[in-house]
Amino acid sequence: MVSDCAPALVLAENRELAKSLIGPGATDFDTAFAAAAAESGTPLEDETKPDDRAYVMYTSGSTGRPKGVIVPHRAVVRLVFDQSFIRFDPDEVFLHAAPLAFDASTLEIWGALLHGARLAILASARPSLQKLSRRSNSIM
Repeated sequence: MVSDCAPALVLAENRELAKSLIGPGATDFDTAFAAAAAESGTPLEDETKPDDRAYVMYTSGSTGRPKGVIVPHRAVVRLVFDQSFIRFDPDEVFLHAAPLAFDASTLEIWGALLHGARLAILASARPSLQKLSRRSNSIM
């Protein structure tokens, strides 16, 4: 997938992993966050168009090789605005439990953030219902 999409930047948990994937253009979270903190707080001009690429999602590869599917911004907006299957508002807390490689993560992440809600990131892969209940009560 890395060779297919030829990323200019890989952000990884550690620089060695990222460098092994793409070389010197790699960085780690600590370096990226430090660089971001040094940036101006001035909002960027929005030049994004609805059909511009938001991200690339890779298929499972069931045919032998994963294929990149370009997901445009309009698809993300369509998923989380003007729909009736879930309520998004700033008073809600959404649990981000889906793996990033699974398209359900788009709903969890962008549904919450584009509506001013809070996004709770699941720390463990398989929490018990009791653990989720305790955590949800401490968030509210």
